Amino acid sequence: MKPSLSRRDFLKTGSALVIAFSLAPDAFGQAKPAPLPGSLNNNRSLQAWIRIGGDGNATVYTGKVELGQGILTALWQIAAEELDLAPSRVRILSADTALSPDEGQTAGSQSVENSGTALRLACAAPRGTMVRI
Repeated sequence: MKPSLSRRDFLKTGSALVIAFSLAPDAFGQAKPAPLPGSLNNNRSLQAWIRIGGDGNATVYTGKVELGQGILTALWQIAAEELDLAPSRVRILSADTALSPDEGQTAGSQSVENSGTALRLACAAPRGTMVRI
């Protein structure tokens, strides 16, 4: 003969139903959100990276400084290309602690890769908006 114990009867006999959740994603192997590339991961506000004026000219900000390696020229070209603006319509401001994103130090060969990737993505957002208008 097959036992006929329902879930309700099982819980009435002294068992318990336990439901758990965690606010820590690492606790149960939940996936973390993917980090943004380059310096954008620590500086997620677009206004820290770019401003488009009413005249259509752009000002881009970087936390990197020129040490003779040509980084500002490279970042200026990346921004102009991504915005599809003539380079003469793009102005770059470097390492102004009141305005530019905090990108840490300028050292080694990763500066253009990290800051350039971040700047390219930051410029893509307003460029997409300008194309739709």
